[in-house]
Amino acid sequence: FASQSQICDNQEQTGMEIGSIKLNNGFEIIYTKIKGSEVIGISLLGKAGSVFEEIPGTAHFMEHIAMDGSEKYPSKKTLAAIVQNSGGHVGARTGKEFVEYYIKTIKSELESGFEFLSQVVFYPLMTEKNIEKEKAVITQEISRAESDDQRQLFETMVNLSYNSGTLNRMVLGNKDSIKNINQKT
Repeated sequence: FASQSQICDNQEQTGMEIGSIKLNNGFEIIYTKIKGSEVIGISLLGKAGSVFEEIPGTAHFMEHIAMDGSEKYPSKKTLAAIVQNSGGHVGARTGKEFVEYYIKTIKSELESGFEFLSQVVFYPLMTEKNIEKEKAVITQEISRAESDDQRQLFETMVNLSYNSGTLNRMVLGNKDSIKNINQKT
């Protein structure tokens, strides 16, 4: 790992500043600032993922639901438009130990970026229609993963490396666990 002095030297050489801001609600914002850049990226990471799940695939399922719409922006299209209308990009991903929602846009749209992230994280729209649609999408994703030889090799290597326990759980879950997810889950 880099030492604090190495980080500072690198910041001077690259024109990049790395810092953090602790909010009153306990959230910590970690940022990088590149001198002269008009582009911003915001990434919100949460402690979630297959390692922490009781029901396999729940975090990944919630990532899909969150990106599908919110109370204020009830469709995937209107939700993403908050950032995309100014040429920005939105995305999300789930890992074994995290879920991430992110945006990339221009500085003047910083507020829009935070609006998007707050809608995704705090106000996801969980209708039966959305739940059933995302269950079908994820089931297809699992089928593709099961038929991907490289993916299967990777999963086998992970299972052999971690013998048992939470790290060998597949992030996507399995078809049975996804089929049984509902609003109460």
